[in-house]
Amino acid sequence: MSNLCLTHLCLRRLLVSGKRWPPVVDHKRHLFGFFRKSKAPGVYILFPDIPSDTPETNELLVLPANDSTPTRFTRLSSEKCVKAVAKMSIDFDSCIDSLDQQLEQKKLSQSFDEVMAQIEERLVPLDYGMSTLRLLRAVDKQRYDFRHFDQFFNRITATKIRRFRSPQIYYFMRESDSNRDQLDGQQRRVVDKYLLEAKLFGTTLSAQESPILAQIHTNLAEEKTKYSENLAEATKRFSHTIDDPSLLGVLPDELIASIGSHSNATITLHSSVFNPFMEYCPDRSLRWNLWLAYNSRSSPSNDRRISNSIPIENIRALRRKQAQVLGYENYVELSLETKMARTVDNVRTFVSTLHTKSKHAFDANFKELTEFAEHSGSHESGAKLELWDLPYWQRKLLKSKYSIEDTRVKQYFPLSAVLNGMFRLAENLFDVKVEEVPTDRFESWHKDVLFFRILSPKQGIVGSFYLDPYARVNQKSRFSYNELSLNRCHSLQTKPISCLIANFAEPLISGQSTQLSFAQIISLFKQFGHILQHSLTESRYAEISGLASQEWDVVNFFPEFMALWPLNSYATLSSCSAHVSDGSPLPEQEFDKIRRAHYHFSSFDLKHEIYRMALDLGLYTGTEFWANIRDQVWDEYMSPFSRDKLDAHPCSFRAIFCDDFASAYFSFKWAEMLASDAFAAFQAVGVDDHKAVARVGARFKDSFLTHSGDYSSNEIFRRFLGRDPSPDAFLRINGIHGKDSHLKKDSILGNEKTANEGTAEKHVN
Repeated sequence: MSNLCLTHLCLRRLLVSGKRWPPVVDHKRHLFGFFRKSKAPGVYILFPDIPSDTPETNELLVLPANDSTPTRFTRLSSEKCVKAVAKMSIDFDSCIDSLDQQLEQKKLSQSFDEVMAQIEERLVPLDYGMSTLRLLRAVDKQRYDFRHFDQFFNRITATKIRRFRSPQIYYFMRESDSNRDQLDGQQRRVVDKYLLEAKLFGTTLSAQESPILAQIHTNLAEEKTKYSENLAEATKRFSHTIDDPSLLGVLPDELIASIGSHSNATITLHSSVFNPFMEYCPDRSLRWNLWLAYNSRSSPSNDRRISNSIPIENIRALRRKQAQVLGYENYVELSLETKMARTVDNVRTFVSTLHTKSKHAFDANFKELTEFAEHSGSHESGAKLELWDLPYWQRKLLKSKYSIEDTRVKQYFPLSAVLNGMFRLAENLFDVKVEEVPTDRFESWHKDVLFFRILSPKQGIVGSFYLDPYARVNQKSRFSYNELSLNRCHSLQTKPISCLIANFAEPLISGQSTQLSFAQIISLFKQFGHILQHSLTESRYAEISGLASQEWDVVNFFPEFMALWPLNSYATLSSCSAHVSDGSPLPEQEFDKIRRAHYHFSSFDLKHEIYRMALDLGLYTGTEFWANIRDQVWDEYMSPFSRDKLDAHPCSFRAIFCDDFASAYFSFKWAEMLASDAFAAFQAVGVDDHKAVARVGARFKDSFLTHSGDYSSNEIFRRFLGRDPSPDAFLRINGIHGKDSHLKKDSILGNEKTANEGTAEKHVN
């Protein structure tokens, strides 16, 4: 049943209510089927279909718990997956109905744990089922061809949100908050989360305001879809054929393999093609052509039918109205309710501090690159370097200065050696062991998948994860990512399960380990960081377990922290190396060259990201036309580069219009700042001193991992370093700032002493 229609698989349910459903939720309340209003006033009836699936007939309805056998993937079909998720969703929906009634009629003893157990014992299976659906769709899109997946996912999300939109649950949490001194730290975090989510989802709005917010959500979803579809169409339309062998001959083999041959190739705007082409193409006019095409996608100067100019203005206006309905001045203020940064002033200070302190480094780098390009003889003398020149000349200078050959470096890093070194780092830092499970003791979706368990000396198994290492053309998603499948939940006795989906090249010779580039090693460490963050929490409640307790601007903190180890510790990177010919480790001088090359042009990337952060803030605090705001921000942050009059990059800035980073684009660099500041504590004792690292690592684990659900990120950070975060370490590590004292730091958090709680739901987008 490969082309399964998701919208018709669910439990039959007859709902008859004597009152109208609140307008905030009536259009999303149930997954499938149709509402039909009877002649009786305010009565709605729903007649969906009934699947007969049970845990005995559908493996996805069996929740892995108490270290039981992992998911039996080989027996899961598309039909089973959808039926299981539909059933879990209806179970959760019924649970909220029942809990509402019990709370309203005072039929519960109303202990906090009793209420949370009722919610989480339905929520955790639903999250697990939907996660499995997403996973299988990503790793085998031929076998698991789910039609209408986006609609299905949106309906599941709407069902899950009911716990925040329930007035009875809100009243219960508010009453619990009034007796806050009787709650422990984790319970307070859960209460704070529910109260904030209820506010942001409009649970506390009046009967007149609720339908206004509901309509905003509906219209916003439509505009985001329009923006996304326009951008996809604009990206798809562009292609440029090259048949010049001399030009194609300088492109890397990996790129040629994906676009054609050395005699004829087609260039597109997909990032996997665009980025390497801009680095390797020696023809400046071709670079400009591709750069302009990329940055003018969905521009109003092109085909107006797929222009994103109007959707941008509509999205901004809707989010402004959404914020005002909820009592905020603008959308940035609303968004910062779920961020560690807390206030607009703090974010502006962060952006301006990075801008001011990185200016000297950028000017020096730009002068160096300009002189190198002119002396090369292939760049027009006196011609200013433009944005489309930077990637090409950066690569050329780094190769000339550091003599790093990717092919030679990769020979030191077979995947098996990298995994072993990465796991040893985790053991030294956090006192956990990662053990591979024999293939005959678990089922997976592909023969290449590996399965690991994470063990603690005191607790035994604390989590587990799958690793799907290799790319599969036309079958598997091209993007590497983590699927956090199962959360820790005390009442269900579940332990965290994750899936790390990579896209490394399959080894040419069976039985050998594929070799990784340095960039792939960094990516792998980041993904493993998410897994550790998900697995090492000791929170009792799934609602605040692992990433569920994290503020949005902290979500990438731990991955960025893990990535700093192979970048800045020779002991770490050498432990990940074993040359394919003789098993020898990477020489220290090679490590030094790799590290210096990686950070050499950090100021260029930072300048671009500072501009994008400022643009995001400007678009969601200002009311002028988007192009006017773009011009103002460009003039302030992008000197010496002039803006091409056809450049309309906000029309393809998907992250802040369709994804989860509206008014939050600063979160990426904020997480890097936090990671660098925490990593500096290890640098202070010596990153290659195993005993000293273990001592600091134990304190780090206790602060940021074990008890991550007990406190806000601001409080956790203060407990670890005794102060608020500072950008000084980030700038120093990136070679942008001179050496600074470990005692005196420039905080960017102002004087506030409390922090807003994090959230797991994408409520503000």
